[in-house]
Amino acid sequence: MGIPSVTRFLTKINSQISSGNLYDIEFSFPKQPAFKGGKPSLGDWLAQATSPPTPGRKTQALDTELISMLANEIQIPGVNMTSQDVRGVKKGINMKPAMAKVYNEMDMSFILDVNSTPMKFFAAWQDYIAGNFEGAEFGGDPYGPLFAKKEKQAYATAFYNDYVCDVTIRKYEKNDGSNHDNFQIRLVKAYPYMVSSIPYSAASSQVVKLSVGMYYEYSTRLTPPVKFKKST
Repeated sequence: MGIPSVTRFLTKINSQISSGNLYDIEFSFPKQPAFKGGKPSLGDWLAQATSPPTPGRKTQALDTELISMLANEIQIPGVNMTSQDVRGVKKGINMKPAMAKVYNEMDMSFILDVNSTPMKFFAAWQDYIAGNFEGAEFGGDPYGPLFAKKEKQAYATAFYNDYVCDVTIRKYEKNDGSNHDNFQIRLVKAYPYMVSSIPYSAASSQVVKLSVGMYYEYSTRLTPPVKFKKST
């Protein structure tokens, strides 16, 4: 085949390289009644916890677009193959046939805005998992004074299907001034198992970031329909 020329290389890749800063992330919360069995749905709880209360309204609109905009680093999780040693197939030959796929954890980081929205979002999600919504006030701020003063002896963890959701990572590429939706990675039934500490310092002001780790069942790649998202 020989060593390809630069011109041939550019032709093969269409003169473009994948950009690492063109992506977004979407959380698809299951559609449930606002109050199911006397408790709020996950989406309603997160909306109340992350959005300032609006007088006269019982529920808030969950702004997942803001969470996506504040995503500083997103990783497409890797996959490992587990294997089992098979010895003596032939003299001196050992085989390692594949047995199963193991999906790595999802790690990402977010920039905190002035309201620390990502921190409120993921901390409230973990509170929902732990059952901390019991006794919260849903006419206003669920973390208001009534919730803070209520002492609890024990918590009942929420049901698995009530606190998980699908997470979709979309990868865009530049194409004639627009961002082309190249592919999507969907993490099925995910939830945050880790929310990092947030360090503050009296030194020079810096951007505050939050790291989040998520468990999920499995991931799958999706080919989206051909459409373009205008660059902004």
